[in-house]
Amino acid sequence: MLMRGRAPRFVPATPLGVVELLSRSDVSLAGKTAVVLGDSNIVGTPIAALLRDAGVALVTTCHRVSLQE
Repeated sequence: MLMRGRAPRFVPATPLGVVELLSRSDVSLAGKTAVVLGDSNIVGTPIAALLRDAGVALVTTCHRVSLQE
């Protein structure tokens, strides 16, 4: 899924559903800033990659340990 320049072979359903929901709601992603909470292999990382590929200017991924002081 994360290979640049190639079409993804498998996209998990939840991240794909999020991008589809944004698309059907006419939300323009180009040039926006997004924060993804969690970096799981099933949801967090794929949604960050899909948002990046959709033209989001800055995608920040936060993990629970990055929020501790």
